[in-house]
Amino acid sequence: MDIQKSAISFDTHVATLVAQARIESAIPLPEGEIATEALSSTAVATIAEAVCSDGAVDASGTLTLQLLMKGETQPVFAFEAKADFMHRIRDERVAQGMQAMVQAQLFECRCAVESGSARLTAVVSLTATVLQSTQRTCVCSIDGAQNMEELRGAVTQRRRALLGAHRVSIREEVPVSAGCALLHISGTAQIREVAPTQNGMLADGVLHLQVLLLDEDGGVRAQPCNIPFTDTVGGETTSSGWGTVHVASIDAAILDAADGLMAVDAGLEIRIFGAVTTETPVILDAYDMSGSFLCRRENVETLQYGGIFGRKISFAEPVTIPSHLPDAYLPAFIRAMPAVTNVSAGDSGTEIDGVLLATLVYRCDKGLLHSFVEEIPFTARLEQAACALCLPIVTLCNLALSGSGRKLEVQVTAQVAGECYGSARATFTAELLANPEPDAHAGILVYFADRGESLFAVGKRFGLPTGKILELNPELREPFADGQQIVIVK
Repeated sequence: MDIQKSAISFDTHVATLVAQARIESAIPLPEGEIATEALSSTAVATIAEAVCSDGAVDASGTLTLQLLMKGETQPVFAFEAKADFMHRIRDERVAQGMQAMVQAQLFECRCAVESGSARLTAVVSLTATVLQSTQRTCVCSIDGAQNMEELRGAVTQRRRALLGAHRVSIREEVPVSAGCALLHISGTAQIREVAPTQNGMLADGVLHLQVLLLDEDGGVRAQPCNIPFTDTVGGETTSSGWGTVHVASIDAAILDAADGLMAVDAGLEIRIFGAVTTETPVILDAYDMSGSFLCRRENVETLQYGGIFGRKISFAEPVTIPSHLPDAYLPAFIRAMPAVTNVSAGDSGTEIDGVLLATLVYRCDKGLLHSFVEEIPFTARLEQAACALCLPIVTLCNLALSGSGRKLEVQVTAQVAGECYGSARATFTAELLANPEPDAHAGILVYFADRGESLFAVGKRFGLPTGKILELNPELREPFADGQQIVIVK
């Protein structure tokens, strides 16, 4: 017999590891500035590289800090700073050659000011999803055998694939409050829709900006601004693609303070993904009339990529000002860092729980700025995302602060999504083995089938072609009932 084999690579979930990295670092202030108090400190953590070694996942990344300070020479100033970090997540199940997808989020970000200098204390939570790719050999065809019956099938695999990437520059003039100076600008972005075109994939998205302004009275105010964008990303096309976008750079300048006009320049890194499905033909089972060989079958649990699912949530949360701070006269602005605390993935959907670590800044009746930190919980249920493994993604679209006195209210709009993986079982024949005890039965008998038994299984049991069994039993219909009588002649 001529046996053809193929090698198939299967992805399996090894472990999901969680670790915390504490970061302490001095923060260089802008030249000539002396800080007296930190009003707001938020950060975004990004992972640059994750490498699996024997017994550990090594993750390295960057914290991009956004800070608002009270100063000696001016009432307030804002700036951005960066701090690199590295952390080793130890686990004996991890081995070299495995793949780790690491997500970073902050559960603490504080800036302390002493003697005019600033120092950062942050706690970064790292979640590493470790996957292993293993190869199995399967029998895909058998040629040259006489009187052989085959049960054919296919191993189907669905994997995430990068279809294309592109960097796009945005320049837009947007209106702002008249008579204000620009303190700081930050932003997040999201892809709302992806569609195939003749030249690639068209990505439609929006850049969510948070602009901090300083008015003529020395007051700080926040102004949200949304800038839509479209971009064509060259590469493969698919009708079921989706995209991610990262704000690589952002800059702004007031063009006309009197009329309130600001120019925004942003660099966005867009990546388009799709689910690539492959099918490998395999022999599920086989036999010949003499029973000369046996099929050694294997079952492998494998991950199947299900895609990304998301929904937009909006809610309002009442907040009480701490007792040691004065009443609020006018809200200034709010900044927040989203952190996922729990993911419950099941057959009916996926529930994502999290918290916003929000810094609220307001003015009291004497014009002084005060701030405090509040944890704001949120929950989102993704009904269509039934999966075994979910990697959550939370993007803040809009934040607003209102109220006065002892009570403030936070309004939040966020996009909550999850990249989902399902679990499936792949069955195939790994190799053919010589049968040490071929069936020597000969004669006529009546066989009573088990419930659900197939024609192929009966033929294999007695070493008969399925066609011959049907000739003797033309009334047979699969699947067989319990006790179904089948006449066997060999």
